[in-house]
Amino acid sequence: MNNAGVAAVAPAERLPDAEWRRTFATNVFGAMACIRAVLPIMRQHRAGTIINVSSINGRVPLEGAAAWVATKFALEGLSETL
Repeated sequence: MNNAGVAAVAPAERLPDAEWRRTFATNVFGAMACIRAVLPIMRQHRAGTIINVSSINGRVPLEGAAAWVATKFALEGLSETL
């Protein structure tokens, strides 16, 4: 199960680049690294389940939390491609 997450809560224009990067690194690229680590084995065995814990904000934006919402949208899209 992938459920790591950091919430950078600020309007898009006020959030420093470093916070955008940190939020994406944890919320999207962290989950992607876990998926990439187990997916070859799951494909080989033709079995397995990956659970990515996201947020309602992956579907319904939260005002003032641009980075959080963007990462949850990304995680939703990544999950759906699996």
